[in-house]
Amino acid sequence: MSSPRLVRALAESGNPIYNVMLKADQTFRSDGAAMAKQKKKEIRVTLVHSAIRRQAIQKRNVEALGFKKLHQTRVLPDNPSIRGMIRKVSHLVTVEEVSK
Repeated sequence: MSSPRLVRALAESGNPIYNVMLKADQTFRSDGAAMAKQKKKEIRVTLVHSAIRRQAIQKRNVEALGFKKLHQTRVLPDNPSIRGMIRKVSHLVTVEEVSK
């Protein structure tokens, strides 16, 4: 991937290919800024059953979600990776959406 300075310099030289690259880079950056301003959703996850005598992958998921004790509650970002981890241990946790 080209550096932004190089793309900008080449776009100023008049090459149309680099003008397209510059516009794409600016669009990507502006979309990222817009996404950062969006309200981030969060979920409240509570560990309600012990991970004792569970498969190792389930124990690791409970630990990766940040649980150390039974009935501990964590507020986590609502994204696909967290949702996937929760799905693996759905029988051990309860999930609620957090409204701000």
